[in-house]
Amino acid sequence: MTSDDSGLGDVMLGFVFGLCCAPDLSPQQYVKYDPGLAVALLAKATLPTGSYDSNRTLNMGEIAGHSNLELRLCIVSVHLISLRR
Repeated sequence: MTSDDSGLGDVMLGFVFGLCCAPDLSPQQYVKYDPGLAVALLAKATLPTGSYDSNRTLNMGEIAGHSNLELRLCIVSVHLISLRR
């Protein structure tokens, strides 16, 4: 099975809004931050900008766009370990 295609696939747009325990942090502050509990609202939309052909097994796009709206609850504790020789 061989095939080729070029161009742009489906475009995905996303937005995350922190509702609880998700402050605006720089990358350096984020590495040190331990949120424990975080609640966020996530919205995603996929636009059918890629090519689609029902006769092909693999496609650069889908036949229609879709969207998601999610409420995420995260309980995370990340500790980075630095090993030294």
